[in-house]
Amino acid sequence: MHFGLDFFELFAKHGHVFTLVFSMWCFLFHTGSSFVINSDSQRYRTWPNGIVNFILPPNEYNAQEEGVIRQAMQQIQNDMSGCVRFQEVFRPTTPGLRYTVITHNGGLSGVGGQSCYAFPGMVVSQTGQGQFMAMQGGTNGCLASPRQAMRLLVSLLGLRSEHNKPNRDNFIQINQANLNAVAMGNNIFNIYDASKSLSDSGFDYNSITLPDSQTVYSNNGQPTIVSRTGTPFQNPGRLSPQDCQALRYMYNCNIQCNGESNGSNGFTTPPPHLPFSPFPTGFTFFSTRVPSSTFDVSVDFKK
Repeated sequence: MHFGLDFFELFAKHGHVFTLVFSMWCFLFHTGSSFVINSDSQRYRTWPNGIVNFILPPNEYNAQEEGVIRQAMQQIQNDMSGCVRFQEVFRPTTPGLRYTVITHNGGLSGVGGQSCYAFPGMVVSQTGQGQFMAMQGGTNGCLASPRQAMRLLVSLLGLRSEHNKPNRDNFIQINQANLNAVAMGNNIFNIYDASKSLSDSGFDYNSITLPDSQTVYSNNGQPTIVSRTGTPFQNPGRLSPQDCQALRYMYNCNIQCNGESNGSNGFTTPPPHLPFSPFPTGFTFFSTRVPSSTFDVSVDFKK
């Protein structure tokens, strides 16, 4: 096959895009996983060596809240067989260290500070001050259980939410009339921009990224999210096989995910026809922004 000079000129200029698309195709073909990615590589990346350094400021949380956060971290580490880890650090930090500070409101106020949020991966432009994420309790919080906290922590790793993917309306229905002010003010149920994301055609009803309650962010106690296919939302508080596969691929882990048979490839290692790193430097998942003059964050709703 003869491509001609134009093809090679395009590849020289946009080779990272070809690499990302081909990597995505290979991943979906071999694993059948359900997730969403984007190309916002200038702002967010995966955490180096799969280690998320975090700070829990003194007296920020009571013993129960802190216990939920630590249990959630441990469960993710267990599900990923230690390939991704959360490592506590303390101020003053080592110069140049990339880390996240976990507080109740993540520095936000108003509607933006009334729920939980996480940036979609490591913020590239950290300036020695780290990055923030919000984890709080209450009606719109994420600390009622480790399962709730896990969905925020996997967002910090770069795993995006199934209920925001462009084709979600084929699988679920969002009842807009039942959404409360926090959900509406933060665009929590908005669909990701299809022109800025890549996604497969399936849907993972067992993903940790989905809510653990169908009345999450409800203004009247009625469901805000329901299945269109009759398939129930089921997650007992651990990564689904597809969640694990996506993170394994992102962080190039050599592990076997829950539910995989012994000896299955499942991309525990890149297949022979994929000679490059699964995700190019700067890979990130797509995010939804909170309108704010000070903060540019990706909000993942609580449950």
